[in-house]
Amino acid sequence: MTKKEKPIRALYSFPHKLGADRICYTAWQQLAGLSKAGVEVLAIAGALQRAVPPGVTAKTTLARGKIRLPYKVLGGMRTFALHDWLVARQLAGLQDKIDIIHTWPLGARRTLQEAARLGIPTVLERPNAHTRYAYESVRKECERIGVALPPDHEHAFNPEILKREEAEYQLAGRLLCPSEFTLKTFLDEGYPRERLARHIYGHDETRYYPAPDKQANERKGLSMLFVGVCAVRKGLHFALEAWLKSPASRDGTNSCLPTRQNWRLFSLTLVFACWGIAGMCLN
Repeated sequence: MTKKEKPIRALYSFPHKLGADRICYTAWQQLAGLSKAGVEVLAIAGALQRAVPPGVTAKTTLARGKIRLPYKVLGGMRTFALHDWLVARQLAGLQDKIDIIHTWPLGARRTLQEAARLGIPTVLERPNAHTRYAYESVRKECERIGVALPPDHEHAFNPEILKREEAEYQLAGRLLCPSEFTLKTFLDEGYPRERLARHIYGHDETRYYPAPDKQANERKGLSMLFVGVCAVRKGLHFALEAWLKSPASRDGTNSCLPTRQNWRLFSLTLVFACWGIAGMCLN
């Protein structure tokens, strides 16, 4: 975008705690990228976990100053729906001030409907595969390895979530897919290619980089590190199986630092560790 071009004006609707971990951090970085690219962004989030990036205007739906409506009071689904309703109510007054609306799953249905009525283009972020595919693939893998998911696990089948998300899929102008795999799961469900937009996630090179004074590893063998949620959907058990079959496991180390875990799968991870993996499993 050149200085002479009129900047794009975007409304970024995010029903979670902007700037927290996982997708909340992804959303914060997306705002930083949009602002850096010259987009005029109005972010409406459920709550702010950290200050928004420079150049971004922020409002909240579930917080006023230091007072927050805890997500557990109404439950996740009702809280996301409340955010969605509050954002949708504001669109008529913002119609001449925004060019596009960026939404996130489970908190977008009313917003997308109202945007369509007002003629405002919309996109829906898809941080994961089609939810129907995710449910089915996790169910099959859990049966194969003998892991029972807790009823409230994010990949335990929930017909209410699936119904809401599939309704949002249909309402959004474009579905933002961060990988070819994600895109393919929607193609396999019959979604036309022209409604699927590819983009990518990245990393913050100002926070994650090699230490300039780090010495070369004098230990023998390959060192591997897994940092993330220890869950069937992440496929950590496949990585551990592959590690055991590789000659690298004889002299190398494989460290696991799960941020959260299903404890039965966590136990499975420890079984693999007993077979020769040097695992560091920290909360």
